Amino acid sequence: MSNKENEKAKDNPDELTIGKAAQTSRGEIFCEVVRGTRRLWIPVAELASDEKAVFCRISECVAPILTVSNRNALKKKIEAISEFENALVATQPGWVMPNVYVHPNGDVQSPDSFDQEVIATFEKDNCWGERGSFRKWKEALESTVSDNVFAQFLLNFGFTGPLIAKSPPNLLNPAIELVGPREIGKSTIATMVTSIYGGNKASEIGLGRSANLTKQALKPLQRTSADALLFLDELNLVDGSVENNLHLVFEHASSDERARYGDTARKKPVRNSLIMTGNRALADRCGASSEVIEAARSRFISLRFDGPILTRIPAKFKTSREAAEFLKARVRRHHGTAIGEFIGSLLKECEESDAAIRRRIKELMGTFRDRVPAEQIVSQRIVDMFALTYAAGVLVQEWRIVPKSFLDPMASTLAVYKHALEFEGIPPQGSYESPSIQRIRQILHKNRKRIKSVATTDRPKPLPQIHRTFGYRIQRTDGSEHFFLEPSRLKTALGTHATSTLKTLRAEGVLIGEAGAHKKLQSKAPLYVGFTGRVYKIVLSPRT
Repeated sequence: MSNKENEKAKDNPDELTIGKAAQTSRGEIFCEVVRGTRRLWIPVAELASDEKAVFCRISECVAPILTVSNRNALKKKIEAISEFENALVATQPGWVMPNVYVHPNGDVQSPDSFDQEVIATFEKDNCWGERGSFRKWKEALESTVSDNVFAQFLLNFGFTGPLIAKSPPNLLNPAIELVGPREIGKSTIATMVTSIYGGNKASEIGLGRSANLTKQALKPLQRTSADALLFLDELNLVDGSVENNLHLVFEHASSDERARYGDTARKKPVRNSLIMTGNRALADRCGASSEVIEAARSRFISLRFDGPILTRIPAKFKTSREAAEFLKARVRRHHGTAIGEFIGSLLKECEESDAAIRRRIKELMGTFRDRVPAEQIVSQRIVDMFALTYAAGVLVQEWRIVPKSFLDPMASTLAVYKHALEFEGIPPQGSYESPSIQRIRQILHKNRKRIKSVATTDRPKPLPQIHRTFGYRIQRTDGSEHFFLEPSRLKTALGTHATSTLKTLRAEGVLIGEAGAHKKLQSKAPLYVGFTGRVYKIVLSPRT
């Protein structure tokens, strides 16, 4: 627009005008349609090919433009443009450059040194974005899921969306299905995961969308959460054509969009992660052949539950349901802050070297793959999804985006992988460790500076009760570690369900108590530790 036209638009704010015009490095032209304070970027090529759709968006987002004369007047203004700004255009959310990320609500994150204008031309969704406090979001997680491997694994999975673009190119879009009876916490956990990105106070499932959709709606819906996360709730509502041939699975796994008659241009890849919930597994409900079912099952993770996902009742809560309701209420008030922290940390790594963060993710994925025995690889694609989740878990702990009390990502990822294998009929082997063992390892690691290493020949002086020593450790020649822990401190660290956890550890052969008619969880302290009286003796075998 000329200066004269700009002045005219200011004098007549009800007039539909062109605010800015931009041209990308590939020659694509975009115009900003303006009326008063309302604005919308439109692609000029689409106006030429699908005029009806473009004017429909203008009428919805800026102002009604219904008559042919008004439409022609706007088109003439566009034709008259002679000057274009050089801009970076985002036609969908996600990465538009290795160091520029556009959120689904249109917010842009980039390094401070990046000064080029970024134009978001896609339809923005204000449910995505920050609300409330990042600290309170973390506190809600710590008070409800700090000892739950499934919740922590799924939370790590929630951060995989932005990492797909920086992962090895053969990786499929990761997907997880949570399956089980009603009211066991599937939707609550999925809502917790999507709270990484945002929320919706008007919805019980936050950013979640109903799975009641047709196959034609899948890819456009997936594109709205590109390089992020999509949550589809209640798979039992999915369209019959999608269910019978598992179309949803194959459509989501591929980053390419189906070409239609007349399509010749390459479309931008659609990368994102997907969480689905349902009462019955997709593979159990479809009418496809066994070959199609097997092909589909190699493209998504199926986690089945018989009872509540929050298996333990966290401290300060009377029931797991009470804890779940607290978590749901808290993430409705505090959400969308974690993704900003995550992308910010990722951008710092990219600014130093995009190739370096790519190598880091590849190495982390390789570390997980090395821990999976060959006989337990049902599908390399599935292993890769778990490996990417492990990589995300390492990064969010390293960047302090999740609570410090969370389990080691390798422990939680392996535990959930073994759970998924049980559905496939493969017994857990090798490096599998139960949640109780993972929990005790976590506590020992957290208190490692208060645990003293000794030898059997040592004779330390008894410590006063007020001493802060958590315990003593001795390394055996067979590689096992024997820990002698002060009872009250260990029980405090274990929390509300300390006794039941200790009994589980004894049943697993990790806690060694005293034998006899009345088996005791504690045993007498040996001479080479500085405790008198009784201790908890924990024996951990070396990890394979």
